Amino acid sequence: MLAVAALCGARAWAGPVLPGVATVESLDGDVQARAAGQEEWAAVTAGAALSPGQSVKTGPASILRLRLNQDTVLAVMPESAVRLEKMEKHPADKREAYEIRVDSGAVYCRAALMGDSSLLVFNTPHAAVRVTGTTLSVAVAATGTTAQALNGTVALTSSTGTAATLINQTQATALADGTLTATTALTANQTAAFSVVAAQAAAANQKDQGTGLTVTAPVDGFMTSAGTVTVVGSAQPNTMVNVNGTIIETTGINKAFSIPVSLIEGQNTITVTATRKDKTDTMVLTVIRDSTPPILILTQPAGGSFGAPADGCAFTGNSVQCTIIGLTEPGALLTIDNVAYPVQADGSFSAVITVPITQESIVAASSDALGNRTSLVLIRAINPNAVTYLTVTVSPSTLTANGQNTAMITIQAQNFFMDPVDATATLTATAGGTLSSSSVILPGGTGAAIFAAGVGNTVNPVTITATSGGVTGSAILTLTPDAPPTHD
Repeated sequence: MLAVAALCGARAWAGPVLPGVATVESLDGDVQARAAGQEEWAAVTAGAALSPGQSVKTGPASILRLRLNQDTVLAVMPESAVRLEKMEKHPADKREAYEIRVDSGAVYCRAALMGDSSLLVFNTPHAAVRVTGTTLSVAVAATGTTAQALNGTVALTSSTGTAATLINQTQATALADGTLTATTALTANQTAAFSVVAAQAAAANQKDQGTGLTVTAPVDGFMTSAGTVTVVGSAQPNTMVNVNGTIIETTGINKAFSIPVSLIEGQNTITVTATRKDKTDTMVLTVIRDSTPPILILTQPAGGSFGAPADGCAFTGNSVQCTIIGLTEPGALLTIDNVAYPVQADGSFSAVITVPITQESIVAASSDALGNRTSLVLIRAINPNAVTYLTVTVSPSTLTANGQNTAMITIQAQNFFMDPVDATATLTATAGGTLSSSSVILPGGTGAAIFAAGVGNTVNPVTITATSGGVTGSAILTLTPDAPPTHD
């Protein structure tokens, strides 16, 4: 086969190269296609897009009509075999390149003016036929390839490089041995054949092809939290498309449609109706709008605050550790201060978190699969006058139970931040002696009392406990038996 470069010279086109497609405008009878490298053939349908490398074949009394671009249409005649070897678009140069292999049968083509900037070539076993803007036919037989130009110009080059230019109702044949026949005028019957093909194409375009309605988005059963959804699809040219009362008409250039539809909470029915001539197709889709945030309940800490021991929190060094317990929507994503925590199958959760003692808030949030989100903020419980920690120390920690010895009891009260806090503490001792006072005032957070040991003859641990505002602290004082004096 003659190389394309021999016809048009080497080209260095700038910019990106985009693949072209051949759109099936219409077809009659048995038309099949297969992709490059595949063995299985599949039936072709109207509106299909054929890609570079695909091959097509037509059966007896079958015709395929392809559109390469807005102004170039190709008719593949009965019992023909064609391969779309190359289809490229070069946007930067506004150029296009098409190479079509015709192995058998015949094709008719009405091409836009190509000129030197673009390329349309039909390759056959015997010749290359370059189109520069014309209506032409290429017929392949065992003896050679015949090119006919109804109007415009066609360059015919044989397998040996012999070339001829066909202009306006002329024809020539590239024979299998590489020679060219003389250029002759088309006969009246040959000219009429072009008119027949054109009439068949027009009739096919008028023939009822259906609406070709296709909806690509949304899919049936689609779920969203948004207030609108865009219905996207395509239909045959000159089709009236009605989407829930909004009507548009598709065109021959742009068969696609895109129509926004407002949604209500819950289930929405979207009806897409396409009408073309006397044909009507309808698709009904269901779209679910769920914009309701998931539930989020915190049972611990309760009351919207954290930090108190009763809220499942405890002071550890310079941090506060809290156990957060609650309930949310099963399957939701739970985060606490932007860290994810597991949710059980019933929606319950229990998370242990540790935050700096100076942190003022904890944010718990629950999000569902659609992005709906609920958040709760826990504020650190702050009462600078409340006793959170109560410390009791005894000095000395061991006394002889002789009825005379005493120990100093020191009580310190602190708030959440370990700062001293004024308070009054109730003081008790289990046994073994007496307290100087059962109620101790703690000005500046510190107070003291005296424990006087009684008399005992056994080791006796005494628990001394201070209580203030529900907070307790304790210490152990050990009493030892009084030993009698030794006489010499």
